[in-house]
Amino acid sequence: MFSTVRSGTSAIGGGEQNLIRETADHSVIAGGYQNAALPGATYSAVLGGKLNSVSASCAIAAGQRAKAQALGSFVWADSTALDYAPLGYSAAGGINNSFNLRASGGVYFATAVNSSTGEPTAGTYVSSGGSGWNTYCDRDAKTNFSDVDATDTVMVYWPSPSTGFNPQVNTNLATTNWVTPAETVQDNGSIKYMLVSPPAGNRFYRLKNQ
Repeated sequence: MFSTVRSGTSAIGGGEQNLIRETADHSVIAGGYQNAALPGATYSAVLGGKLNSVSASCAIAAGQRAKAQALGSFVWADSTALDYAPLGYSAAGGINNSFNLRASGGVYFATAVNSSTGEPTAGTYVSSGGSGWNTYCDRDAKTNFSDVDATDTVMVYWPSPSTGFNPQVNTNLATTNWVTPAETVQDNGSIKYMLVSPPAGNRFYRLKNQ
């Protein structure tokens, strides 16, 4: 079936059953299926995907069932078969001039990569189901390792007081199983620290604002 443009200053690039409504002037739908620029969505865009809509000026929607309803908002939704309309939720988001993503598999930013494999060596990410940022860590990029204690322990430390931040530990960065470490946190006034015995496997630490 054909797509429909009801504003003389707007355009649809491709796809099927896309619709630009009256007064959605100077807007564009790049392609996809059953996307819409609704009345008043001037200077807006649907970049592609399906069942997305923009209903405010200078807004952008893309993915599947993304609803950009606020001035200057960007809304991208993953393939989850549910509407993502952040302006209407009790959770924060969707407001004017905001950037909104539904990415149930996580959000990942790489700021450096291995020159041979392309694998990320620096950056940050939120895993699926997570609420806090983690960082990539490249063991091969670290130098000057040495024994620090004759008792075969390692000091994990951070600045004091770091009010509101508490340590968490995980054995697998591919999961969200962050828990409170068993070790006692000590404070000498300059740093907070834990003395950790070497584990049998991997162990990763982070600070979380709680």
